[in-house]
Amino acid sequence: MLSREDFVFTIGYDRSAAIVDKQVRQNYGTLSTKKLVEKGLFRAA
Repeated sequence: MLSREDFVFTIGYDRSAAIVDKQVRQNYGTLSTKKLVEKGLFRAA
């Protein structure tokens, strides 16, 4: 199961493994969802 931080910063999947943008997670992982949206850090589903 993915943690919230890994889920939010997932950029894709390779079979059953999530590919996480670790650099962005490191820089913004402590921000709330609202703060991430205010900074424009969201992707369309």
